[in-house]
Amino acid sequence: MEYTFEATKDRHLIVKYAPLHHGIITVYNTGGGTIEGPGKYSVGSICTLKATEYADYKFEGWYEYGSLVSTSKIYSFTVENDRHFEARFTAKYGIVHFGIQGQGFIRNYLENDSGWSVVNIMYGTTIFLEAVPKSGWKFVRWQGSSGSTSGSIYHTVLSESLHFEAIFEPV
Repeated sequence: MEYTFEATKDRHLIVKYAPLHHGIITVYNTGGGTIEGPGKYSVGSICTLKATEYADYKFEGWYEYGSLVSTSKIYSFTVENDRHFEARFTAKYGIVHFGIQGQGFIRNYLENDSGWSVVNIMYGTTIFLEAVPKSGWKFVRWQGSSGSTSGSIYHTVLSESLHFEAIFEPV
């Protein structure tokens, strides 16, 4: 803006500028879904962030500098300055590997004599494992990411991807 005048005497001028403030809202997406809403906003306006998870994922929440801000898929706030969020998604399913060493099988998961099986299982599911030896063999122990145990029946609630191996040896 320009203002021109002829100076015929001393004058005291005051110039007032209206601040043009904006806030930049950024979101880091951990994967597992889509986000809407990041961008440049005028200070005082409302920003609405929206998270939509993919089929095999769940939305955990909006985080700012490592702290949970909201678990709602839609989060609205008044823009006051730049803000940086993380949209966290986690898989609904864990990958569980089942294996056999020796002669036997894992009931309901690995019914053949040897090898490995890979199964996607929903987190929070209780997994019941039963190691069944073939004739002339005995079960020795479970071995894998959950440690080692000697009982032929084992159960755990799935909270991460795991692997289990049933160890059999000749009688």
